[in-house]
Amino acid sequence: MRKPFIILFIYISCAGISEAQNAQMISPAGASYIDPEFLSSENKMAFQTTGGYVWLSDLDPFSGLPVTPTGLDILIDTGATPLIISINGPEFGTDQNGWSVFYTKPNGSNPQTWRADYNGTTVTRTPLTAGNDSRLSALATKAPGSDGIRLLYSVGPSLSNGQMAWTDEDSPADETVVDSADNGVRWIDGTRSFVYIKQTGTDAGQLFFYDTETQNEIMLTNDTETKTYSYGWYASEYDNELLVLAVLNDTAFGIYKDTGGQFWEKIMTIPVPPLSSFDYIGSPEPFVAGGKSYISFVTKVVATGSFYVQAEVWVTGIEQDTGQQFMLRCDDGAANTKRTDPESFIGDEEVFIYYNVVNENGKFEIWRYATGIPVNTTDINDQLSEYLPVIYPNPVTDRIHINNTGSMIKSVRLYNARGQLIREYYSNDLTVEDLSQGMYILKIQTEKTVYLRKLVKQ
Repeated sequence: MRKPFIILFIYISCAGISEAQNAQMISPAGASYIDPEFLSSENKMAFQTTGGYVWLSDLDPFSGLPVTPTGLDILIDTGATPLIISINGPEFGTDQNGWSVFYTKPNGSNPQTWRADYNGTTVTRTPLTAGNDSRLSALATKAPGSDGIRLLYSVGPSLSNGQMAWTDEDSPADETVVDSADNGVRWIDGTRSFVYIKQTGTDAGQLFFYDTETQNEIMLTNDTETKTYSYGWYASEYDNELLVLAVLNDTAFGIYKDTGGQFWEKIMTIPVPPLSSFDYIGSPEPFVAGGKSYISFVTKVVATGSFYVQAEVWVTGIEQDTGQQFMLRCDDGAANTKRTDPESFIGDEEVFIYYNVVNENGKFEIWRYATGIPVNTTDINDQLSEYLPVIYPNPVTDRIHINNTGSMIKSVRLYNARGQLIREYYSNDLTVEDLSQGMYILKIQTEKTVYLRKLVKQ
């Protein structure tokens, strides 16, 4: 039984004192906990360990930490397919009957999709697919009001040599192939519809929407951007309308919305953060907290094609006022670190971001970052008052003043547009008359946090 534009970036960085407070490795030293997934409504985390073990862990919703020292609370199954083959670890799915865990494990001679149900004492395991073709990288719907969970997976010898298909857990033999899907196939939470990218002739690929209830497919975009990593979600900032994102040319996010035309309009472009050490972007996942939309992602040293490379973990907002863009780095700040696949967990009071670090011994560590992003909508204005100091005048000719009522300013560093440190101040009044005209970035550290503001010198 299943249980029931030009963007002004406002940053809150994990640098300085925030690193020790917010970033923490939560998997035991020497262990390998791979590809964690989260179900916030149940305070659960699922992951895979070396040797094909699939585990379920209980999380404390206040701290985001495992309730037990190891997090190895419930053994879901053994013999799961290694992630180097399946590409994706265990996933949660939900419907009106509750939740299940879906994962890849051999059924006969090939990897197939399995479901596990936990009733509080016993785990029941069910193979859903079979046959000569492997089913890899399963994804499940999270639609609590639906009458069943639907699945997406790749049918074929490997993810790169297979066809995406969807099916229903109650009749898994009835598969429907997704015509020419290229990459980035993702369910839209709360629905049994998905978005994906596919080639349409000789162009760079376009975003598509597919409704499994009607089996209708809609082409959303018709532009020249090269797209990867699609996702769709319902955004509070836009009256809960559907937005769809894709990574564009490996260097920015494009966010698209239906504005009544033949194709959807790109309403926002979010580039690599100016202070990131890397030039490429990937692994986006949207989430909603406190009535606001956010996207977790990585910046990385190379473009699409390599999984485990040097990377940083970030979160961005999508404010309707594009003059103010929330941006937060969510890792421990260590250089030369391989980070991958950030995921969100909506706790009782704040949002936590988790990601894998592949250490020098090849072990997969799970790290947790406490973002301070409020879950309760009544906390948002109070929370943002700390992050939005008044800088005036801006643009500036000779001197500016920073008025911050949240906490005392400890230091202010000034960077040029290329991220190079120009000078450091230790007061609220800054002389800038000798600077050349152009755009600069102020990195302001207070007693509580670190954030950045754009400064224009006239």
